[in-house]
Amino acid sequence: MLGRNPAELERLRGELDAELGDRRATMADLSDLPYIDRVLKETLRLYPPAYVIFREPTEDVRVGPYRVREGTNLTLPVFEIHRDERFYDDPDEFRPERWRDDFESELPEYAYFPFGGGPRHCIGMRFATTELKLVLATMARELAFEPTYDGDPDLTMAATLRPEDPLEMRVERR
Repeated sequence: MLGRNPAELERLRGELDAELGDRRATMADLSDLPYIDRVLKETLRLYPPAYVIFREPTEDVRVGPYRVREGTNLTLPVFEIHRDERFYDDPDEFRPERWRDDFESELPEYAYFPFGGGPRHCIGMRFATTELKLVLATMARELAFEPTYDGDPDLTMAATLRPEDPLEMRVERR
């Protein structure tokens, strides 16, 4: 996404350069990098690793006006919910700035849940997001990526959401 959105990439690099200078990010730096958090949230909104989640209630429940019986198989389409115009302006656009400090708290519960939610959310969520931020900080600071393909990638919805074909890019040291 950053390779196709140079203004957002430059804003991220500006934050990294200001906070880190010429050193690599550490876990201690992550709280001082709010824009990297916004970039990650926006990317996970557009391309959630768990694009669909399946649940089965253990007792009868009400969901809005609907009664869902115990044992009913439910499909929660994360990919579609994350691109729903009721929750996101220009939902197909990459706009990290939408994740201002109060935005997430204004969303309805489960309008954003790239790692699932509730007691059965992904156990590795915190580790994964920390790792993603550190890798992104390192790569954005040290490398330049230029996509060599046009348009959005075709996606394959297997165990996780992934591009159908490799995302080839030209990579150079920054």
